[in-house]
Amino acid sequence: MSEATPQRRGPSLWWLLALLLLFIAGQRHGLWGNDEPREAEIAREMSASGDWVVPRLNGQAFLEKPPLTHWGAALVFRAVGEPSEAWCRVPSAFWGLIGALATAWLGGMLAGRTAGLLAALILATCGEWLYIAHHLLVDVPLAACVVLTLALFWYGYGSGVGQKRLGYLGCAIAAGGAFMAKGMVGVIIPGSAIIVFLAWRREWREIARLIAPWNVAACVAVPLSWLGALWVREGTGALRVFVWDNQVLRFISSTADHAHAPWYYVLILPEVLLPWVIFLPPAALRLFRPSGEKSITDSGRQYLMAVIAVPFIVLSIASGKRHLYLLPLLPGFAIMIAAWIAESRSAWRARWESLWQRIGLSLFAVLPAGSWGAAWYYAIVQRSGVLVASIGTAASVLAACAAVAYALRTRGGRLAEILIALIILAYGAVLSPSLWAVTEKGKGYADFEGMLDKQIKGGVTLYIYGSGEQELGLVCFHLKRTVPVIQTPDGLAAVLQPGSRDYLLIAEKIYLKLRALKLIPPSVEIAAQSRLKRTTQLLLRAGPSP
Repeated sequence: MSEATPQRRGPSLWWLLALLLLFIAGQRHGLWGNDEPREAEIAREMSASGDWVVPRLNGQAFLEKPPLTHWGAALVFRAVGEPSEAWCRVPSAFWGLIGALATAWLGGMLAGRTAGLLAALILATCGEWLYIAHHLLVDVPLAACVVLTLALFWYGYGSGVGQKRLGYLGCAIAAGGAFMAKGMVGVIIPGSAIIVFLAWRREWREIARLIAPWNVAACVAVPLSWLGALWVREGTGALRVFVWDNQVLRFISSTADHAHAPWYYVLILPEVLLPWVIFLPPAALRLFRPSGEKSITDSGRQYLMAVIAVPFIVLSIASGKRHLYLLPLLPGFAIMIAAWIAESRSAWRARWESLWQRIGLSLFAVLPAGSWGAAWYYAIVQRSGVLVASIGTAASVLAACAAVAYALRTRGGRLAEILIALIILAYGAVLSPSLWAVTEKGKGYADFEGMLDKQIKGGVTLYIYGSGEQELGLVCFHLKRTVPVIQTPDGLAAVLQPGSRDYLLIAEKIYLKLRALKLIPPSVEIAAQSRLKRTTQLLLRAGPSP
C-alpha cells in the first residue's frame, strides 16, 4: 500500500491459526480421485526401494513428472514406519500452507499488510486450492514454488543492491523447485510473467541482472543433477521420454492428454475461484482501470496484471488443460480480490461497489446454511451425527442472519473478517460425521479395497490385464507390493487355467470384448466386482478342474 494510504485494522494474526487448521483438518482419509493412487504408490515404491532418482509405478519407470512430490511422501512413510493413506498428504498440507504464506508476503508487498493477510485467507478458503491441498498431487508444490518465485522476485526488484541479489537468487532457487515439482511449466509460468513485466517497463538491465550466470546456475543445479542421475541410471531413452514425450508434446500436441479448446480456462475459471468469484468483476475492473484512491503502486499494479494475465494466456495456448492446472494462478487472483476488499476500509467507494459488496456478503451468508443443511439431511438419512449437524445448522442460520443484517446496516468495514468466518463455518460442515462419510464414499475406494481384502489372501497371486494407472496405483498401494501384469491376451489362458487359485483384475468392458472373441476360457468365473469412477473392475478366477 502506498504511503499516502492509511493502514487500517485488518484481519488479526490470530487468523493464521485458522489458516493452519484449514490445511491440517481433513487430511486423514483414504486415497481420493484418479491421480492420488498413482502418486501414493510411486512414493511407496520409492520409500521401499530407496531409489530416490527414478519414480516407478509397479516397478516400471514413470517419467511424467520430476520426483519432488514423491520425495516428500516417501520421507513421511519412512518417518511413520510404513506407507499410509492417512499420512501421505502431510507434504501437501505443508506446501499448501507455504503457498498461502508466500501469497501473504507478496500481497503485503504489493498492497499492504491487510491485503496480504486477507489474500492468504482468500487463497486458503478458495475451494480449488483447499481441495487440491488435501490430495497428494504434484500441482500443490508446483503452485507453492511458483508463488514463492514471484514473491522473491518482487522482494529483490524493490530492494537495494545487496537485497536485490539475494531476492533474485532466491527467485532462481524457487523456480528450480517448481521445475522439480512438475517440469518446465514450473519455470515457464513465473518466468513468463516476470519477463513480460520487465519488458513492459523496458527495464532491460533488470532482465540481465535476473538471468545472471549465478542465478541461472542456482535455478538449474538441482534439476540438472536429477536429470544427470536419471541419465546414468536409465540412459538416453529415459531423458527422451521425460523431456520430449512428457514436457514438449504434452504442451504442443493436439493429441495430448486432457486436450481442450483455447477458451477452456475462460469457461472454467468461475468454478475454480469459487466462492470468491462473486468479487472477481469489481476487483478486476479496479486493477485494470484504477480510479479514486489506489492501494497498489503503478509498478505493483503492472506486476500483478502480468502475474495473472501472462500465465493464463500461456496455459490457454497449451494443448493439455485441466481445472487444477490453474492452481499456480490462484494466488494472483487472491491478491487482486483482497486488494479490492481491503479498500472497503478507505473513505472512498463507488456506490455500485458498496452495493456489490452487500450482495456478495448476502450470498456468502447462504454458504454455511446450505452446507450444514446438507450435513443435517445426510445425518437424518444415516441416523448418525444428528446432534453435530443440528448444532451446526442452527449456528449457520444465526450467522447468516447476522451477516445479512450487517450488510444492510453498515458500510462494510468488517467485511473481510465476516466473509472468512462464514466460509470457514461452511467448510466445517464437510468435517461433520454425516457429510464426511458421504464424501469418503464418493471420493474414496473403500469398496474396491474391501473386495481385494476379501479375495486376495495368502498364497494367492493377483494378475492385472489392461488396467490403467489408477487401478495399478490402488492395487499396489493397498497390497503393499507390485503385481504381475499380463501384456497380451495370449497370456490369459496360462493364468486362468482350471484349478488355479490365482485371480485376474480386468475392466468389465475389456472382459466382455475378450469374451466375445473367445479369448477368455469358458470355465472362468467372476469372483467379485467393484465400481470405480470410470469403469467396473472384475476379479476373475479359473473354474474348478474337470
